Amino acid sequence: MSRVKAELKTALKVFLSLAMLCASAAYPEQESSASFDELSIQYRTALYNDPLLGSALDSLVELYLKADRLGELVGTYQSHIEQYPTDPGAKTVLIQVMQSAGRTGYEELLTSSVALHPDYAPLQYILFLTLDAKGDERAIDVLSLAVDLESRPQRRSEWLELLLERSGLEGRREVAESQLRNILEAEAMTFEESMSLARLTQRYQFWEVSMDALDRASEEGAESEDSVEISMRLAKALVGLNRREDAGKALDTLLQKLGPNHWRRREIMSMRLNVVASNDERRELIERYQKQYQDNPSSEGAILDYADVLIASELQDDATRLLVKQAAELPDSKLIEDRVIELLRYAQDPKAYESFLQERLELRSERRDLRLELVKIKFLLGKDADADQDFQTATAGMTPEESSREILDLQRYLRSIERKDAASPYLGQYLRRHPDRLDVARELIEIRLSAGERAAVEGLVDSLDSASAAPENIADLVEYLLSEDLVSGARAILVRRLEKTPGDFTLGLLLIQVLGELGDRQSVDRHINLMRDKTDSPEKYAAWLDVSMKAQSRLELLSSFLKTEQQRFSFAEGEWSDDKAEKFLTLCEGAKSRLSNENIIALLKERLADDGLSAPLKARLQSFLLGLLEYLPESSGEAVALLTDLAKTSPDAAPGYDLRRALVYHRSQEIEKAQNLIEQIDADQIIQVNALREAVELLLNYRFLDQAVDFLARINELEPEDVFSWSRRLSLLATKGEESEFREVTRGLIQGDEGVRLHPDSVSHLNSQLIQSYWRSLARLFSSNQIEGALPLLSSIEREVQPLEQRAWVEWARFVVLAKLGRQPEADAARERFAEIVANGKLRELRFPDGLSLDVSAATNFQLGSTPSSDDRGPAETGFLASKTELRWGFEIPEGSRIQTFWKGKERVLVVDDFNSVYGIESREGRLLWKKPGLSKRGKKRGRPPSFRESPFEAGPDSYSASPGDRARLVHGFAASDRRFFLVEQGRLNCYSTIDGALIWSSEIPVPPRSTGSSGDDSNIIVVSDKMAIVFLPRLQAAAS
Repeated sequence: MSRVKAELKTALKVFLSLAMLCASAAYPEQESSASFDELSIQYRTALYNDPLLGSALDSLVELYLKADRLGELVGTYQSHIEQYPTDPGAKTVLIQVMQSAGRTGYEELLTSSVALHPDYAPLQYILFLTLDAKGDERAIDVLSLAVDLESRPQRRSEWLELLLERSGLEGRREVAESQLRNILEAEAMTFEESMSLARLTQRYQFWEVSMDALDRASEEGAESEDSVEISMRLAKALVGLNRREDAGKALDTLLQKLGPNHWRRREIMSMRLNVVASNDERRELIERYQKQYQDNPSSEGAILDYADVLIASELQDDATRLLVKQAAELPDSKLIEDRVIELLRYAQDPKAYESFLQERLELRSERRDLRLELVKIKFLLGKDADADQDFQTATAGMTPEESSREILDLQRYLRSIERKDAASPYLGQYLRRHPDRLDVARELIEIRLSAGERAAVEGLVDSLDSASAAPENIADLVEYLLSEDLVSGARAILVRRLEKTPGDFTLGLLLIQVLGELGDRQSVDRHINLMRDKTDSPEKYAAWLDVSMKAQSRLELLSSFLKTEQQRFSFAEGEWSDDKAEKFLTLCEGAKSRLSNENIIALLKERLADDGLSAPLKARLQSFLLGLLEYLPESSGEAVALLTDLAKTSPDAAPGYDLRRALVYHRSQEIEKAQNLIEQIDADQIIQVNALREAVELLLNYRFLDQAVDFLARINELEPEDVFSWSRRLSLLATKGEESEFREVTRGLIQGDEGVRLHPDSVSHLNSQLIQSYWRSLARLFSSNQIEGALPLLSSIEREVQPLEQRAWVEWARFVVLAKLGRQPEADAARERFAEIVANGKLRELRFPDGLSLDVSAATNFQLGSTPSSDDRGPAETGFLASKTELRWGFEIPEGSRIQTFWKGKERVLVVDDFNSVYGIESREGRLLWKKPGLSKRGKKRGRPPSFRESPFEAGPDSYSASPGDRARLVHGFAASDRRFFLVEQGRLNCYSTIDGALIWSSEIPVPPRSTGSSGDDSNIIVVSDKMAIVFLPRLQAAAS
């Protein structure tokens, strides 16, 4: 084997050298040939390490296609294979290149290659794709073999899930089940791996295998919440196997273990009720819980269980009456009171809620929490005067901090119900009494800006007492004012405070930022020098440097500032203090892209040669030197050696050094080494957040989605304020179909458990995402005909949903599910509740989380499984027939392609397919005038049937920039205006004519320094005007214009 590998490495060197010679000889006149050759070698080296690396293949094909040299690329690979016929990787690449180029003969090459290299997984996978595209029944067996042969866990996991999907589609489930059995029998699994396998198998209804995986998880030991999930999934599997009695016993055992206030108890109770096979059995179960309650009328557990059974039986009104009655009989029961409040909130019956709260306050008039809740209900009912009186009563005797918190909470509620008119006076009145409460002032400023009262905001800012305000509130308000372009107000607030406390370092830095925004050069320079004298620690120096660089950059004086600052440090000064060394390294780290790396490297190496360095200082200098070397392609070998040595000398930090070494391998296109190393790294042992962020890009590029989620989770733990990483993690969880984990993470963010401070608008967005996750899970249950599982989910949604519009679709979905299950009385009750919601909210349409809508009249009269008789139907709408609509013309794209979007202008219709080909069509007669060819995206899976998607849209790992409702219509990197259209292709923004499809101009999309991402085809053109096109790069969270 080692001899074969050596031969292949030699073959690679010969192959690359030969390709360079051929390219230079064939195109000696091209000035860009050196760049062409370098890119060619870079992409082919990456493909040598991983022949299925889609991004490298796409880039290679496009490189040769643009140069009109694709035939040369095919010929080069063919020549190489003739010389080295035992190189399966080169054959794999050649086959894909020939497919992309539309060359014939690739199938013969594929067949012969597979016969010669039957144990090479990438070839088997390409064979699967080819057979699958033809509908060949052998495709499933070939994919199963590819899974067996693949050694990389992440890719094997991806192929396994594809096998589970396709085996069900093709009626070959035994093939997938055999694979799953092999995994269970052959591999040692952790608890997390066992649970992941259980979720995967249940997703595709391999119930018996899922039970074995759950047994493995139990053997590994589970925390209390994990054991709850195991029991629930076990019951779900038993139902799937039609062992309903056993499932009921499992759920009964689980309910006995859980307390009456467990957050999943209602969901479990709903599952328990749905497990029974007939209406009679369901009635017996309800009567059983009723008897338990009657025998123990003072037992909180018995009361709540009976109420939950009634709720699961769609008897919410009965449950509410029961709990209200018991709350009066057991006035000290917090559990029952909380459950009543929850039900009344959900019922959206404010009058009943008001009555309950008033009754409770008659018993406990000192209960501020209930009175404050009553205030909100009275505002909702329009009883503003009563609400105000209750609010004054509730806040009497509170400290300023407490009353401020309640005012903020109340005004946010009022804004959520569109009562800004009621919120604004409260805030204004409070600020007149407490002008130093800048946190409250910010809330009022937001309201007034939203109402367009900008002049009033400027007057409000002048009235504030920033001299006495809390420093953190000053900083928060100033930053908000800057974001709203109220720079003068921000300056006034800071100046007033700094006149009183001139030594405040944080606010002094903020003033530099404000002065920079105002363009006051002299004041910026004066305050920068003033604040530098106060940097008595490396941490303060770093903060000062960051703010100063931003201000000088805005004044376009950054280079001269850095030059002056660098001159303050000289290695010729002899021994440095640790403080000075830290500051120097901070300067270098903060200004890497602006300073001369070569000079810094030389200075660092010179300093490291000094034997008198202290060990900590030497380590810091080595670390910084490494930070420079690892990004220089010509120094990758030196960086790898240094990282290896550091990992040996510092075992505790070794995982971090190993991760950085993997990143160096990736940058130098040693893909196989990078993949092998990064798969071994445990994210929980890494503390370098920047390295983790960069690693996420690699993992997504390699399709190592499970590990990418783990790395993002670690970033969230280390820097919870990094909202972007939370967003990416949630996007990946949705992509992988891990909806339970998605909801767990989202719920934690909403509740503030993750240490993230979110704006109310962000919380609202997360609530929307939570509901969309439930909808995706419901869609999956509907599509797989697991209707019973929808009711527990709907019960869980009730805890999350408040707005009337969302409750409407929940109640309608419950009616549909119950009707399909044959539970007609409960379905009728759900239909009545739905009709009541519609009437109370005066709703005209039913809006679902995926963006679709249904007319309320159609939803109300919905008949399941039958068509209404002609007597029941109103007159049909026939007006649209009067227009005599006729098909004028049709246009069909080539077989194997799908239309992604189209644009209609005055004389042209542009059609874009999923190969990024653009077709120019005459709008009146439908004649094809021109075609701009695109490229096959080999890195993206094709042909996955829509019925196996989690939801009506298919989210990729980086589609977080679009909301789920928009994703189905989002086409990356395409926009059009009257005479031009724009495409993002291979990191460039290209402008074409809509008249003839000719290229008008092309511009490279800039990538921020040190980024390992690319400005590739996943960029979004978000604005096009007569003078400008703006491109958003989602992976880098950057924009270019």
